[in-house]
Amino acid sequence: MAVYWMNELRQRHLETYRHCMRVAWLADMLSDRLPISHEEKQWLIRGCFLHDVGKLLIAPEILNSTDRLTREQWTIMKEHPEMGARLLKDDPLPRYVLDIVRYHHERWDGGGYPKGLRTHIIPFGARVCCVLDAFDSMVTDRPYRKGRTTDEAIAELYAHAGTQFCAEVVDHFATLRDELQFR
Repeated sequence: MAVYWMNELRQRHLETYRHCMRVAWLADMLSDRLPISHEEKQWLIRGCFLHDVGKLLIAPEILNSTDRLTREQWTIMKEHPEMGARLLKDDPLPRYVLDIVRYHHERWDGGGYPKGLRTHIIPFGARVCCVLDAFDSMVTDRPYRKGRTTDEAIAELYAHAGTQFCAEVVDHFATLRDELQFR
């Protein structure tokens, strides 16, 4: 079913699908530098690929909006991690993958969503996906802004390490700086 849902996402919202592909690519690059098993590396890549599958259930006018979202729209958008986990619940995926989908918007300081988890209670794969998701969002051009450079984005990750992001993950990710110099 995961393949079906991602094909649906590719058909309905190509830019979100491309973002998921880039986040999975970043996970693949980073995985060998992380203190996880070979099996967990594969799950990390798969979870990062699937992390935004719940956006399939977000209304296109919200998902495709080029304007700042209203409070009501933002409340709906924040439901996509739980929606994604529900879409995938019958898939034979390990919990590691489902935790990435469900918790990739949790913050180190507890200010994230959907559950407000904090620090090491956030599953490691979700902490990694959070950093990769944010990095890709920062360096990608949007209709309303040009993407940041790799150095600017990594500086922003460091500026929020220990609050929004797990500092350990940011440190590991920053070791990819030279390989990420595409802007």
